[in-house]
Amino acid sequence: MFAAALRTEASIFVEDVETANPEVVNKNFEAKEFGHRALIHAHLCADELLWGVLQPCMFDRPRVWTDFDRQVIAAVTEKISPLAVAYVTASASKDER
Repeated sequence: MFAAALRTEASIFVEDVETANPEVVNKNFEAKEFGHRALIHAHLCADELLWGVLQPCMFDRPRVWTDFDRQVIAAVTEKISPLAVAYVTASASKDER
C-alpha cells in the first residue's frame, strides 16, 4: 500500500484485511503492527508527491466501504492535502533554524 502511495496512486479501500488480495495488503504485517480488520489508505498528494497518509480503520470487523464513504474520503483528501504540505514544509523550515 505504501508503494502505491509513493506512486501517488488512488487511495486504497480494504474491506477485510483477512481476505484481501495479498498483492494489495500484507495480512500478517497489518495484523501484527496495527490489528485492524478494514481500512482506507488515503493518500495525501500534491504535485505528484506524497505528503501523508490518512488511515481510517475498523478494528473489530470487516466493513464494506460504500460509494458515500469513497466520496467523503475523496473530498477530505482534496481538502487536507494542502494542509499536510503546509505542515510538512513549515516543520522542515523550523528544523533548518
